[in-house]
Amino acid sequence: MSYGIGRRSGLDLALLWLWCRPVATAPIRPPALEPPYAMGASLEKKIKEKKRKQKKRKERKGKEKKRKEKNRIEKKRKERKRKKKV
Repeated sequence: MSYGIGRRSGLDLALLWLWCRPVATAPIRPPALEPPYAMGASLEKKIKEKKRKQKKRKERKGKEKKRKEKNRIEKKRKERKRKKKV
């Protein structure tokens, strides 16, 4: 809206202010969810990690069983020796 040379209306100034004012923008963050192509890879990784942990747990239990069995056998041996001495 122009009223001639050198004149400006209030509306033009308001639009100019809206156009030129600095806008507060939030920094761009990565998306919260993984992209679809990465989901399969992360699931595979989780499954592999879970299997690895289960394997370690199994090995640990096996070692504990062997150790307990060994201790039980040692106790029996010691009892037999005591009975022989008496």
